[in-house]
Amino acid sequence: MIGPCGDGPGSGGGDTVAPSAPSGLVSTAATSSSISLSWGASTDNVGVTGYIVYYGASSVNVTGTTAAISGLSPNTSYTFTVKARDAAGNLSAASNALQVSTTEGTAGPTSWVTQKSYVAGDTVTYAGKTYLCLQPHTSLTGWEPPNVPALWRLQ
Repeated sequence: MIGPCGDGPGSGGGDTVAPSAPSGLVSTAATSSSISLSWGASTDNVGVTGYIVYYGASSVNVTGTTAAISGLSPNTSYTFTVKARDAAGNLSAASNALQVSTTEGTAGPTSWVTQKSYVAGDTVTYAGKTYLCLQPHTSLTGWEPPNVPALWRLQ
C-alpha cells in the first residue's frame, strides 16, 4: 500500500533537483578555427553525467570539464556558456558567459605535406581540393587527405 507521501510507482517522485551551475568558465587556447575551454565542476544530489557547451545557435555535449570547439571561423568573436546535466535530464543554470575570439586566419590553405604536425582546423590543398583537418596528427605517407576521412574532411 502506498502511503500519503506519494512515494510509490507513478507518483512522480524522481530526481527533480538540477545540478549547480558550472563555475569559472575560461578560455585556455584559441586558434583561427578552434577555442579550448575549461570550467569548474558542477555538483548534483545524484551526480552530473555531462555538460553542454552553448555558442550561438550551436551546442556540443561533453563528459568532462574541458572542451575544444573546432570548425569556427577565423577572427570571429563567440560567446560561450556551459550547463551541467544529470542522469534524470535536469539542466543547471548557465555558467558565466565568456566571449572569446578566434585568431586571424592565414591567407588560405597550404599544400599538404608529409611529416608535418597539423592541428584541428588547419586547411590544406591536395590534388586540387581543399581539406579541413579534424584531429591533431603528424602526416605520414599513406595518410593523404582523401585516404583518411577520420583526419580530413573535404571542403
